[in-house]
Amino acid sequence: MGAVLGGRTAIGRATIHVLAINGADFLAMRKALIEEQVFPLE
Repeated sequence: MGAVLGGRTAIGRATIHVLAINGADFLAMRKALIEEQVFPLE
């Protein structure tokens, strides 16, 4: 999935949606952190 986060449960999916965790700004930040190897992928 990379920088895109997905919820495992209905509550998790709703939280991601409500907080817009996969919005453009959040994705850009996570991608940058992944490239710098400071964002855990597991």
